[in-house]
This record gives sequence, C-alpha cells and structure tokens, in this order.
Amino acid sequence: MLSHIHSTITALLREGGGLADDVDLVFRAPQRGWPQDLGRTTLCCHLLDLRENTELRRGDPQPARRANGGVQRMPPRMFDLRYVISAFGVGEAAAEQEFALLWQALTAMLKHSPLPLEWQPEPLRRLDLPLQTRLVSDEPGRLLDLWNALGVVPRPALTYTVTAPVELDLAQGPFPPVQQRITQIGAPVIIRGVVRDSTGMPVADAQVRQEQSTDAPARTRAQGSFVLTASTARPMRLVVATESGHTQTFPVAIAPGQREATLTIMIDTDATITRAGE
Repeated sequence: MLSHIHSTITALLREGGGLADDVDLVFRAPQRGWPQDLGRTTLCCHLLDLRENTELRRGDPQPARRANGGVQRMPPRMFDLRYVISAFGVGEAAAEQEFALLWQALTAMLKHSPLPLEWQPEPLRRLDLPLQTRLVSDEPGRLLDLWNALGVVPRPALTYTVTAPVELDLAQGPFPPVQQRITQIGAPVIIRGVVRDSTGMPVADAQVRQEQSTDAPARTRAQGSFVLTASTARPMRLVVATESGHTQTFPVAIAPGQREATLTIMIDTDATITRAGE
C-alpha cells in the first residue's frame, strides 16, 4: 500500500507539479551529510509517522456478494500518513533551489486534493475510496527537534498528510442467497366492495385483506360493504375471513393504471368473485 501511495505522490509532483527530471525525488529520511553528499538537487518525502484516524472509524459490517453467497465485510480503517517534505539544493544556488522546490511542491499539493484517480495504481482505485490530503502545521520546535535528531542542518519544510484506507480483509459468512418472490408494486388501488353469503345476504364484520400484505384489513359494515387500499401487485388476491372462522381467497384482476375497483364477493364453496353490475 505504501509503495502505491508513494507512486501517486510521485505522479502528483512530476505531472501535477511539473517537478523536473533532473531533480531527485526520494522517500526516505534525510541523511546526515546532506546536502554535501548529494549529487543533484533533491526533494525528500520522509514518512515521519502513521496513526489511525479514529474519527473516520466505522464499525458496522458492509454487505458484499460472492459466488457462493453473501458476506459481511468489515469496513477499512483509515490511517493518517504524515510526511515531512524538505528540499536539498546543491552548488552556489542551493538556497534558491530549495525555496523554489518547496513552493512548487506546496502549489501542487494544494491543487490536487484528494489525490486524483488517474495517478493512482489499480490496487488503490479498486478500493473506491478518496485519498484525502492536507497540509498541516506542526507544533513549534517539533521540526527543529527532528533536524537535530537526524543530524541535518535546520531548514523549512512542509508537513503533508495523506489519509489512506487499510483493508482488514475480515468477512463473516458466506450466507446462502435469499430466495424470495419479487412482487411488482405500483401506486395504490382503492377497492370498494360488498361481501355476501351464498343466499345473497350481506356479511357483516368480516375482515378483507390483501394476501401477503402487512397492512391492516378492512372490516365489512352491516350492509357487507368495505373499502380497502391495496397495492397494485401482480397477481392480486384478497382474503376474506368471517366471524365464524370461514376463510376464502379470491383472485382480483386489476388493469395497468387502474386506481379504483368495485367488487361483489360471494362467500360460497365455489369462492367466486364478480364485479358490481354483472
């Protein structure tokens, strides 16, 4: 992962910042004896530390799919990679070279955040997560302590942070695929109707509901009438349950785009259903 990030930063500075080919770009700590021991002007990207960004931590598993079933994957952890960017010039114009390189790097890093996808290697692009960057201010004296520890002459530097994902590659499962009936649902349809028994008498206090629906059923009035709001599922079936415990199911034909229907339901052994007026 670090090598991929370093190649992306290289593209940022070379292509996005116009860093010349005669300038060396290294990812290592500055060495004692620099710049005297360097043969060419050098821009140094020193990875000083890396730590988890706990504000971006997500603990909820994310669903994923494999050929043998679904799995739940733990989301990646996000880590802040902190680089110290410093320049080392050679020759009589060393100071001017260093100032120019730092300004060139500063401009490129400000222009390109997050790191553009076209400069990222394929393994980074597959993560489909932005690589956020920012230039931060160090505590006073911290940079001086770093130069003293490395034995390098103190010099100005940039502190550049890249927030990168770390894949845990932890999965739960696989879980077998769930097979379920897919029902086409559109706008609701209003069903007005009357429930009668085999003698033609209205049936009061019967419950009418749509099959496989969790909505509350309609209850018939004294005249056997009811009003039910149902979804335009294909197919649609109504379930009628009387107070005596008699239950029958009736198919209902609803035309595409139809928003209302008027029905007469006859509770008998044939379980027939007719439209009003038929």
